[in-house]
Formats: sequence, C-alpha cells, structure tokens
Amino acid sequence: MPPIFKERLRFHVDELVKAPNLKFIYGRKQRYWPMITRQFSALGLPEEMAYVAWAETQFDPKAKSSAAPRACGR
Repeated sequence: MPPIFKERLRFHVDELVKAPNLKFIYGRKQRYWPMITRQFSALGLPEEMAYVAWAETQFDPKAKSSAAPRACGR
C-alpha cells in the first residue's frame, strides 16, 4: 500500500476515533467487519483496505457516495 494512502487513511481513522457517535459506529463495525474482510480476502485485497469502508461510510449500509455518477468510457 503506498505511504500516501496509509497517511490519508490514518487521518480519517483518527477523525473517526474522535467522533461523538463512535460507540454506535463501533457496533456497526462489529456487525459488518467480518463480511467486509471476508470479501476483501476473497479478492486478494489487504485487510487494511477495509478501513476505507469505515472512513467512507462509517459502516452504514445505506451510505451513498457524494461523488457524481460517472458514465463508463467518458
């Protein structure tokens, strides 16, 4: 994993650790972490990549990306 990626991920994880709703988020992590890491392992991805799910969605299964949808090939 490139160092810049690790640094950015560490920043987001540190921010989440300070979140006022951390206990709630941790409860969701307990529920979804095994599924996420199992899928990442099946794809040959390192477990550390699963922290992106934490940083991006706080393990909310209904989370949506704020990025605009992009058409393939455009």
